[in-house]
Amino acid sequence: MIEESTSISLTHTNIRCYARVEGFVGFVVSVAHHTFQKVIANFSGCIHLRHSYGLGGTAFSLSMVWVQALPFIALQYYEGDDAEAIKIFLVCNFCLWLILNVAFFCTIDLDFIGTFFGTITAAQYAVELFQNATDDAMKFDAAFTNRISFTKPIHGEIKEWVRLNIDRWRLEAPKWFVVELVPDEFLPVEVFEAEGGERRRRSSNMSMREMAGLGVGAAGYQVQN
Repeated sequence: MIEESTSISLTHTNIRCYARVEGFVGFVVSVAHHTFQKVIANFSGCIHLRHSYGLGGTAFSLSMVWVQALPFIALQYYEGDDAEAIKIFLVCNFCLWLILNVAFFCTIDLDFIGTFFGTITAAQYAVELFQNATDDAMKFDAAFTNRISFTKPIHGEIKEWVRLNIDRWRLEAPKWFVVELVPDEFLPVEVFEAEGGERRRRSSNMSMREMAGLGVGAAGYQVQN
């Protein structure tokens, strides 16, 4: 089923981050998230920020190489008297960055080396996490702590998994099971009604409005649940 997620556009999966905020606010949050992440990675040379929920393996690795080359390219257009000193400074920084990266790759589990050159999108990664999970806690985390649209290709599979297990979860109450994270449409009818039914839906919608800064109505009064 992982192949089905390739139908989701690259723009949707890689521009929008994993945070569970949709619409225009979700777009703003995603842009801010990726901007801060990339600025930190670019200026620090930190490759630990590489993740499938971010830019992805190949694109991230290429961008890191480009960031290292860019200062030398810019230096070609600098005509100041201290150009040679700046060149020496850049060479020293590049050598230090290179040594640290060699040390990093020599000490990590080489089974993960492929993740630095992969092309899997954020949505494909979320689907893969759910389908390869070895326990319910991992499946729940993959399905309901990420952007819900990431797992759209397997929503039917997730709903069936919830239907088969939710009674046991509610009885056992494991720490990872937070029913509020499960969208209404993923709950069996009887569980949806037991959790508040339409009141639960209105409460969920209100929470999203408040998150989007729309808690105050058009007339200027505070919207109440």
